[in-house]
Amino acid sequence: MIVKQLPFKGRYETLIDYILRGSTDKQNGEQDFTIFKNISGGVDRNTVVNSFIQNDKYRGNKIRTRCQHIILSYHYKSNPSPEALWKLTNEFLRLRGMDRCVVFGKCHAEPSSGCLHIHLAVSQNLFLQAKSVRISKKEFIDQNKDLEMYQQKNFPELHDSIVFLKEKNKEQERYQTSEAHTHTNALIELVNQLADTAVNLQHLHQLLEEHPELEPYSRGNTKYYGVLWKNNRKYRLKKLITPERYSSLERLELLREVMERSEQEYDRDQSQTL
Repeated sequence: MIVKQLPFKGRYETLIDYILRGSTDKQNGEQDFTIFKNISGGVDRNTVVNSFIQNDKYRGNKIRTRCQHIILSYHYKSNPSPEALWKLTNEFLRLRGMDRCVVFGKCHAEPSSGCLHIHLAVSQNLFLQAKSVRISKKEFIDQNKDLEMYQQKNFPELHDSIVFLKEKNKEQERYQTSEAHTHTNALIELVNQLADTAVNLQHLHQLLEEHPELEPYSRGNTKYYGVLWKNNRKYRLKKLITPERYSSLERLELLREVMERSEQEYDRDQSQTL
């Protein structure tokens, strides 16, 4: 999954109303996903808002941010079950140490693709304390990897939403070291040079289009499948690019797709509140 964390300094009512308004509860007519921590007396709108307000009294002046708006996004090809959403969200909160904060969250679905996002409001300070959760950038990445290891182990069907963990393709390594394919060494070197400058698969596709000797092509639902070279011979990108580099571009492309969808949904919903 993609984890996006936005510091929120506005009114709690604004964030809670946004989370409730976009919830899939309204689409399905039932309570399909709700997560909360350190909230008692129910999860209706006023109780949730008051829980954040009461906890905020303990924040103190040293903690300037009121809460965090966290978005856990899944790839549009994934279709996580309510059980998967529940367990993965709880594991995320546990790894971050945010299960000790005031937490409220709902599931949103992107209208056109059905891409799922979990939106969480998490208090900056721990429950009834003047302390906050602090992690370094390295810890942030390490925790994301731990979360995906948990996801890969318990919900392997969500492989399209794996970002930080990718297995190497042994077929790629055999192809690039095989003496039978020495004729393609020039093409391998050329494509890898372009891959080294690309920021994701979409960008690589653009670089291939701009090169006078190369022409990218798609196959079925796979947009960035291969390249045409000399006498229109076809070569798969996965067999040309080194496994590590292709895996990195694939992760960055996944990040681009999910972040783009998440930002479009967020911007659209925010514009409706203005």
